[in-house]
Amino acid sequence: MSKYLKLIRSGKKKTIKKPINFLGYTRQNPSSKTRLRLLPNQKDIIFKVKNQKHYSIKAHFSNTENSQGDHTTFLSNGQGNKVKTVEHILSALYGLGIDSVLLEISGSNEVPILDHTAEIFVKKIIKSGTIHTRFDKQILQIKKTLFFEHAGSLAILKPSTKTVFSVLIQFDKPIGEQYMSIVFNKNNYSKEIAWARPFIRQSCDKKTWEECKKNVPLLPSKIKNCPIPVFKNNKWIVKTKSEDEPIRHKILDLIGDLATLGIPILGHITIIRPSHDFNRRLINYLGKTINKTIK
Repeated sequence: MSKYLKLIRSGKKKTIKKPINFLGYTRQNPSSKTRLRLLPNQKDIIFKVKNQKHYSIKAHFSNTENSQGDHTTFLSNGQGNKVKTVEHILSALYGLGIDSVLLEISGSNEVPILDHTAEIFVKKIIKSGTIHTRFDKQILQIKKTLFFEHAGSLAILKPSTKTVFSVLIQFDKPIGEQYMSIVFNKNNYSKEIAWARPFIRQSCDKKTWEECKKNVPLLPSKIKNCPIPVFKNNKWIVKTKSEDEPIRHKILDLIGDLATLGIPILGHITIIRPSHDFNRRLINYLGKTINKTIK
């Protein structure tokens, strides 16, 4: 395929055994709940929005869109139709090795937040079970060390017999500098990554909190009632579950964004200072490289 990348066959694609239902609020609409229904599908991960306007969007890198500082991942069909905040459900699917499912959304065009992590998704998907589809599954093997850099963030992809994620983040205290490396499999993902919450990355005084609530109306009126970690003057107001919860959530997001490549990666993936925008750029680079070498 190329001196850096190679596509290899690896059995059949997987989907869920039976439908799964979720109901919850979204980031932008805390007044009414959105329903998310997962259905078995033979090929690909596809979102279907069923509101006043019905449309479908494939979870594919060509449909990802810059969320413009919103710290989340959007999908768009290029006609003004979007599906928002897809990274946590995609992370759960990728983390459990599922690459074919239909996701129906009604009540909004955004995936419900639930507990702000991938854990509830993971538990229900495991309970449903998985089955193989009739379509072949491919894996993207890293053959030679590859570097990708943008705006101070760096990805290093190396050959490996296992998939490994290594991530470094650097923020002001109390988050600070954190590094984590994990061998990727569904057990490690479920136990070590799925439960990690996002975090507010800046010190929150009253004025800053009001700005946060404008961007995310789901947040409560009082900072101390925030469901995700938040700090003020280098001290946690809402504490993390573990000291390294922030880096674990960054890995959760990275895995969700990688799902849009459409092909699992076999290699050691190191990301320095990841973000949804950087992840999107990396995945677009990999996806376009695959497409060019296939033709």
